[in-house]
Amino acid sequence: MTNRMPERVKTALANKTDLPRESLHRLGIDGKILLVRNGSGPAVGQFELRALQPDYEPLSHSSAVEQMLGDSAAHTELRNAINVADFAETTSLSDLATLADAIIGLKVMRLLLEPQQISEADRKFFDIGFIRIRSDRNPWAGDGSTAYIRSNLIEDLDLLGEATGGAVAMSTLGSWGRFANQLFQYAFLKLYGLRSNATPQFFPWVGKEIYGADAPVPQPGLVVQAFPEFNGIERYLWNTSEPPVNVDFAGFFQELPLTWRHHKVLIRRLLRAASIYSDPIDAWLNATRPAGSTLIGIHIRRGDYGNFDHTKMPWFQFIPIDWYLDLLDQIWP
Repeated sequence: MTNRMPERVKTALANKTDLPRESLHRLGIDGKILLVRNGSGPAVGQFELRALQPDYEPLSHSSAVEQMLGDSAAHTELRNAINVADFAETTSLSDLATLADAIIGLKVMRLLLEPQQISEADRKFFDIGFIRIRSDRNPWAGDGSTAYIRSNLIEDLDLLGEATGGAVAMSTLGSWGRFANQLFQYAFLKLYGLRSNATPQFFPWVGKEIYGADAPVPQPGLVVQAFPEFNGIERYLWNTSEPPVNVDFAGFFQELPLTWRHHKVLIRRLLRAASIYSDPIDAWLNATRPAGSTLIGIHIRRGDYGNFDHTKMPWFQFIPIDWYLDLLDQIWP
């Protein structure tokens, strides 16, 4: 079965307008597709959508994906469904990102890119929830293809693509703010590097022992870019078409961009404690938590917040205990 791309989908791509997500769904393919170029030339719309028939087994793809993901049970659906989209080059990575974002069930993309396109592709596909796969784990690297995987499928952090476009450092990680602040700073630096094709750099800190969070030390001579206030101005870094690299960031980075919503699973994976720490906690929980109960953890901050000038920084005021209790009553009436 072969389906031509609907004219309104091609028009949406050509005009760079919002692509109706239902369009591809109505084709009956639900993401189990290969997307291949139809004909020669790079014009937008010269594509053909082909559904994978039940008896069609593209062994080179299914075996390659299985080899890439390993035997993790978390990836059973991907290995079985063969939800792989195979992209040929087009005139605009923005158009490809728009199309990929509309494909229901899309898990992996394979693209033919020039080296100078990698940084732009990393940004475009990060913003819709995809991360480039490291070249030595990319099953199609042999033919020069670049592969991207939906980040919520990443269990093995070794899949994360290596950077080729510079460095992004944070010399203050581990010293600016306490541990909770450092978690935001580390997540910012790691995701910023993935989106910007840049290698994160920081000095050894406690996160290396707890999470295995390691990186090269900051190289000398980087331009320092500091965001000392909690005003959210740093969010522009996630919207600019050319985010700065070869810089040394300082700040708290707790004003999160909307694009991070695609990467919640990956962030939790980055901040998963090593078993030497998590196993005793899990054992304690299993032994003390009553069956069928819900564990609730609340951080009620009553220490350093009392030392700030609440007139100038009202966000450091103590939150009334009744607010916590009222919220719990709403969630668990």
